[in-house]
Amino acid sequence: MNNLHRSQNGLLFLLFVFLLYCSYQSASAFVANLNFYAAKNVIEPLQSGGSTVESTVESTVETAELSAAKSAAETAIAFHSGLALYTDMLSTVKQWQALKSDNRDAALKLLDEAELLNLTSLEARPSWPVTWANLVYIKWEKGEFDDDFLRYLNNASHYGPNTPEVHQVIAALGVYLYRNDIRMFLSNKDVLKAHIIKGIIHPKTRRTVLNTVKAAGVQQLVCSWSQGRFSAARKPLSCDKS
Repeated sequence: MNNLHRSQNGLLFLLFVFLLYCSYQSASAFVANLNFYAAKNVIEPLQSGGSTVESTVESTVETAELSAAKSAAETAIAFHSGLALYTDMLSTVKQWQALKSDNRDAALKLLDEAELLNLTSLEARPSWPVTWANLVYIKWEKGEFDDDFLRYLNNASHYGPNTPEVHQVIAALGVYLYRNDIRMFLSNKDVLKAHIIKGIIHPKTRRTVLNTVKAAGVQQLVCSWSQGRFSAARKPLSCDKS
């Protein structure tokens, strides 16, 4: 009888430990998610503006708010370290901190950290196109058009041939390279052209990419590319107006 009683107590204890563990996991996930959205609420207004690395960063978001977003993203990772979504968010926060920084060395350090965070995310989801596009963006900001940059660019295009975020980054990059590094542009012309035109065709990126093209004065050049399967870009570009 005593043995049966002890067995029952042991089972109850194990059940208690299991329930306690489940409660902790649920609470951790809740806290992590709460902090993720706290960071996201700071970053979303910046991203909705369609800013690119060649543009002046003008925003009501202050440095202190970005610091708070960084702390929130770090807390989310501390409570749920295995989720790539949270790692990518911290990378994005660091990218914006770099863009806001007046110190080039500090900015480069933040961008290096952001790059490592994105690479960590890719260990969990190696075919995620937006993360590859973020890496392209980071290398562009650092001015590093090296072998890693080319790998990031090709993977972003390969995994996200129709992804709006990929269009937006690569289209802006393409216009920038056409104006500032024609050799690099010509070496990657097919990828860059495709995403510039797809970015104009896609309703989610049309306005941003059109503004980038028009601001750079390359509208007629892009019109010359908008033939055949890309002819849908001709109307928003006003290619056929006299």
